[in-house]
Formats: sequence, structure tokens, C-alpha cells
Amino acid sequence: MSDKILMWCAVVWLVPLMTYLMIKTARFKNNIVAGVTFGEEGQSDTDVLTRLAKYKKDIKLTSLILFIAGIPGIFIPKMWIMLTYWLVWIDLPLFVYIIPFYLCNRDLKRIKREMYAGGRASYNSKDDDDKWLGGLIYYNSADSKLFVNDRTGTNTTVNLAKPVGKVLMGVYLISILLLPLISPAMHIYYEQTIEIKITKEEILASHGLTHYQIKLEDVEKAELINGLPADLKRINGTHFDDMLKGDFRSSKDNMKLILREDKRPFIKLTKKNGEVFVLGTDGDIKAKFEEIKENLR
Repeated sequence: MSDKILMWCAVVWLVPLMTYLMIKTARFKNNIVAGVTFGEEGQSDTDVLTRLAKYKKDIKLTSLILFIAGIPGIFIPKMWIMLTYWLVWIDLPLFVYIIPFYLCNRDLKRIKREMYAGGRASYNSKDDDDKWLGGLIYYNSADSKLFVNDRTGTNTTVNLAKPVGKVLMGVYLISILLLPLISPAMHIYYEQTIEIKITKEEILASHGLTHYQIKLEDVEKAELINGLPADLKRINGTHFDDMLKGDFRSSKDNMKLILREDKRPFIKLTKKNGEVFVLGTDGDIKAKFEEIKENLR
């Protein structure tokens, strides 16, 4: 549980960061607020200020919902499902904050038009609000620049009127959308069968890209064990769900593992040089052990 809480803490900072950045867009900067340009009249207009106040509340509510939505991930027992949950959760702030921003931008543009129509503000032909779709996406075929500063003041964006801009934005969106698939892909990889092959000369244990080759003449002792040391620590390897693979250490031994914790017993091989291997298999482990014992005689 403590590891999961640490992982949650490693990602939850996105919420306060996005809250700060989005609320920052509700402040006038260079006469622009929430992606809309206003003159001095607009910056003190009651309708504008009221809508901005609502926008800030919407951002805070969105942040609260996101924060609460991340908590259940701590209690998901399977690592790959938990990681998938949190990778989806990491994607969410990149999209859900756009909704209150877009709605505020839309309403402010309407208020701006009403101010012009009612004579409460003078028309400014120099602002380029029409070049920013939703206040976030820059689209200007007359502009030769590919990269421009975005109107929120938090980043740089691309000109989607340019073919290269469309490609870059497409690659970015695809990368973000594919992010949650990392954990299922890892799960599929680690669900591959653990294989133990025994010949007259050696034992071959393999899983995925990991392969151990142990010559029988080097084996001093072979035994079946029903569990692993309580103080086992990973040094250089993998502990993904029930899969343990790589270099591990206990107070007694340094050992190389390929096994699933829930597929017991395990074969423990101690070499004459003191090197220890602990192997598991998805098949009949006792039959493999007997085959090893037979070949060691």
C-alpha cells in the first residue's frame, strides 16, 4: 500500500499545477483574459468579472473532482490495472480543463459582442481573437510562423493553418491518447509463459527478453522451496504484479529470479561459486525439479 501511495503522490501534483495555470488565465495580461481581448471598459465590466468569477469556481470544482477521482487507484490490487487507471487519470487534466476554459471563452466573446452592440466599448480592429479557435488553437494562414506564444501565457503552440502544425498536433494528441496503453502492453509482455528447458548439460530458464543459462556441472545444490525470503529486495529487475525477474537480494543470498509469486513451489539452484537462481514456471514445476535431479546424478 505504501508503494501505491508514493506513486499516487508522484502524479497527484498535476492537479494543483493545472489549477494554478488555469486560474492564471482568468487574470488580464496584455488586455487578454481567457483568450479574449478587452479594452479598459471590458476589464471593469460587471458581466465580464462575474463570468470570470464563475470560471474560477468551475476550475476549482474540476480540480476537486479530479483529485477525488485519483484516490481509488490506491486500492486497485493489480499493478497493471492500477497503472492503466492512473495513466488515464494523467490524461484527464490535459483535456477536462479545456471544457470550462472553452465555455468561458465562448461567453466572454458573446459579452464582448454585446458591449460593442450596446456602445459600452469601442470596436478594436487590431485584436486577433478570430485567429484563436476557442481561445486555445491558433489558426492563421496569413501568418508565416509555425510556433507562437499561446494566449494563456503558459506555453508555446503551433499554427494549425500550417501542414507541419497539423502533423505536430496530431502526433502530440496520438501520443497522449496512447499513454494509457503502456500498462496493458506491459501486462501482455509479463504474461508470457515462463519456460524451463533441461538438457543433459544445462538448464535454460527464459521469459521474454530474459534468459538464464545454467550448466549442470556448475550446480552444487538443487531444492524445492515454498516461498521467498521475507527481506527480499529488488536490486536490478522487475516486480510487476506477481512477476519477479532479475537481480534480488536477501540477508542471506544474492539471487537471480524468474518466477510468479503465486505459482509455488520454486526451484532454488545454488552454484558452486555461490551464485543462486530461483526459478518458477507456468507448467509442472515438480516435474521440472525431478528432471533436474535426475540429470544431476
